[in-house]
Amino acid sequence: MRKKITHVVIISVIIPVLLTIYTCPLQALTRGQMISEILDTLNIPVSANFSNFSDVSTNHPFFRHIETARAMGIIYPGERFHPDMEATVAETVFFALRTMGLEHEAMLIKHFRNYQRENIPLYINSYLTLSEIMDPPLPGDLMKSMTEDLSEESLYRVVKWINKCKSNLQWELELGENPIKAVIFREGIGRPSGQWAIRIAEFETLENAQKELRRFISTGEKAYIEQDICSYAVCSGPFNHYESAWNKYQILNRKYDCSLVPASSFYSRALFWAGLRIDPRAIQPEIITAPSISGYKLPLSWISEYTKAYGAINGGYYYKNRPVGSLVIDRTPSSSPLSYRSAFGWNHEGDIAFGNGNFRCRVKTDAGPVNVTTFNSPPSSNGASIYTPDFVNYATGIPKDSREFLIKEDQLYEIRDSSRSNHFVPRKGFILVSRGSATKRLNSLKTGYKLDISIDWADSKMKDTTDVIQGGPMLIKDGILCLNNEGLPENFTHKPHPRTIVASDGYYLWFFVFDGRNPWHSRGVTLKEAGQILIDMGMLHALNLDGGGSTEMIWHNRIINMPSGGIERPLPYAVIIKGQGRS
Repeated sequence: MRKKITHVVIISVIIPVLLTIYTCPLQALTRGQMISEILDTLNIPVSANFSNFSDVSTNHPFFRHIETARAMGIIYPGERFHPDMEATVAETVFFALRTMGLEHEAMLIKHFRNYQRENIPLYINSYLTLSEIMDPPLPGDLMKSMTEDLSEESLYRVVKWINKCKSNLQWELELGENPIKAVIFREGIGRPSGQWAIRIAEFETLENAQKELRRFISTGEKAYIEQDICSYAVCSGPFNHYESAWNKYQILNRKYDCSLVPASSFYSRALFWAGLRIDPRAIQPEIITAPSISGYKLPLSWISEYTKAYGAINGGYYYKNRPVGSLVIDRTPSSSPLSYRSAFGWNHEGDIAFGNGNFRCRVKTDAGPVNVTTFNSPPSSNGASIYTPDFVNYATGIPKDSREFLIKEDQLYEIRDSSRSNHFVPRKGFILVSRGSATKRLNSLKTGYKLDISIDWADSKMKDTTDVIQGGPMLIKDGILCLNNEGLPENFTHKPHPRTIVASDGYYLWFFVFDGRNPWHSRGVTLKEAGQILIDMGMLHALNLDGGGSTEMIWHNRIINMPSGGIERPLPYAVIIKGQGRS
């Protein structure tokens, strides 16, 4: 009898206690706990050598994690963080994706594919959409509890998801439909940069960069020169704290067209690329030069907006204001070839060609052919040159012993001596300038004649093209990876950089950009790595174009990649695609 009474008493005591435990709401975790767990899960080392938020004392249990996240730019600059406020599931997902370096992808979703959720702040919303469509996706039950406070259980689920992302993160977004389509891809998590810099200005020569550096330092600023493969940037910094860099950027941006960029470089698994896929039988690319619009060089976004393009991408190499290597626009050469470099071309019927970009240009006359050896630059003493409106309005540097032949719409319109010419280049034509023996042969030409200018390609595969861009090196030929660097240095070919590449899978023409020089966003690729990625995608031919800070792609007037310099680099020409076909 006594045992039964004892059991009844114990049960009567335990049941209310258990009911109390299981009916009490779970304690919400704080924002400080949230940041601490995210940084530790992603193996980001923390430090105490930073200033603190006004509401985060050095004695706070999560001080080191919070201030590390602030120094790395994970937490936006500000006065207060509210470390002891309850965290929500939504902001936990937001900070996790930011820490993994997916801010750019969230911004693209915000622009192209976003929808607003109830009771979710606007700055978080696109991150939640990203977490739904990426691989691995956030578990569905967490998606339904975004507005709830963060609990131990929900944090455990988020951490488990982050660990899956560490192993294999992928995200893809497709925009548009045939005949032109954009594909955007990201793989791997990034790591925040430990240092930041402000790019003040970029120069093509070291001398000009040093001159600007001296002028900038004379104002009391700390600065240095960052050398790229073919450019020199004057930078303020480096800064070990993102907020310090941000505050300085706010000041300098009033005087300079500057940008805030990572200053440290290390390997990360993050890789971002984007591609424009077009059906060349339906629409063809067009080469648009900056001088045909206004000025010597223009940002790609200006060219795209002016031409009302669906898509736009940077083209081949250039130096200062002029292209380097073959550039043929609608059957008219605008730049001299490099004999050993590869090129790609197309025609109005949609045929695509990849091959050697060397050619010989000739003008046929009754006295025999005349070789044209220079383009948009003065001819040699016995040579001939062509000046096109794509790059000049007025021909400059023409010797006085030259003769000019004005061609409009393929007909010889006027013949004049250079000493009595204003050297104006007709908009729908070009000027043929000759000297010495070339002039003697061209003297047989008469006004009104149809001028026959021929391009003889070294590679027969290029013979039917109307538009050609020379780049190099060739990355893929007939589905096989190429290993010839075509005279380019190893620090260009064998190191990861931003890349612009044109390719073909045998049916579609593709333009690709690979972002780089930012361990938080994208590491960049070597040429061999880029070629292998494209082979895995089914590409049969691929050619490297100009990369580095020039690498840029636009879709419907939106820059869809991240130029490595933080701002657009002005270009002498670009490749555009119009939805309705060639203009």
